[in-house]
Amino acid sequence: GLSWTSRIVGDYQTAIEAAQKTVGLSGETQFNLTMLAQTHAAAGNKKIAVEILENLIAEQDKKFVSPYHLALIYCFLGEKEKA
Repeated sequence: GLSWTSRIVGDYQTAIEAAQKTVGLSGETQFNLTMLAQTHAAAGNKKIAVEILENLIAEQDKKFVSPYHLALIYCFLGEKEKA
């Protein structure tokens, strides 16, 4: 949606706002949180992206967390070797 499109064109503020709104409206689903983390990472907000990433990794003991979506976050953080 709007977050993804805005991120692609470099409008990170709009992308972050849209991702946060999605989390607020649809809940903290894995997909919504990974989109938010990717957006923060792309915008250079690495601390926030890493915090979300670490929370997702911690949840792996309790439920399935998509390795693909974790890999995308690592890519946006510039850590392609971890992806």
